[in-house]
Amino acid sequence: MAYKANTKELSTLKNHCFAIDFPTYSDAVSKFYNAVISLETLRVYNAFNAKMQKYSKKVDIVYHTTIALKNIKALTVNTVKEIKERGFEEVPTEQSTLSHFVLQLLRQHLTILFFDIQELSKDSIDSPTSIEDFYLLDLNLPKALIQELKPLTPADIDFKGQEVLNFGFKDDFEKLKSVVNQLCHQVEFLNEDVTSADELLKVLISKSILPNSVKIQIGCETKNFRYIVINQTILS
Repeated sequence: MAYKANTKELSTLKNHCFAIDFPTYSDAVSKFYNAVISLETLRVYNAFNAKMQKYSKKVDIVYHTTIALKNIKALTVNTVKEIKERGFEEVPTEQSTLSHFVLQLLRQHLTILFFDIQELSKDSIDSPTSIEDFYLLDLNLPKALIQELKPLTPADIDFKGQEVLNFGFKDDFEKLKSVVNQLCHQVEFLNEDVTSADELLKVLISKSILPNSVKIQIGCETKNFRYIVINQTILS
């Protein structure tokens, strides 16, 4: 999932093809991780979409899609394994730990990302994975846990209007700032040649973010972010 989007080549930010019910954040720190995971999966999705515009042959589309889906599936499987080992199978509540919330959120965003990317190449894939097979066969989860994928309408898929994204933090800003600075210091969370910690913080507290008006570039790979969550180097 280490795709790097060239923002000069992207005239319009493409939204997800599907929606799912995500757990609700309860404070500034959980809202921060909610925003980061959401932005990162959207970035990967758009970077993959931009990459696929270069290919017209079915063999190339199938090859690159297969690799992407394999990597996303592996991350999701590992996340589910960690959830089970920690006893975090239940839907997180306000009383749940931050790790519980983030791991469940990460699993659901990875699921959306898997089916978003599969949808991009649906005309070239002979045997697409169903949501039921993904849960039962790939994630080894019971049928009762399957969450419905809600297709977004064409009106939802393209970002329109002036107010596109709004993370609008109104909680403890100093705590949020501390988390961001620790991540940047310990694991090179941001590519600071492109995005500073202050710029990320401005985005997270902004009430209105226009398409392509800011560049947020993660410095570490998604798998390293998952490592941070699991090992609690920042969350403890």
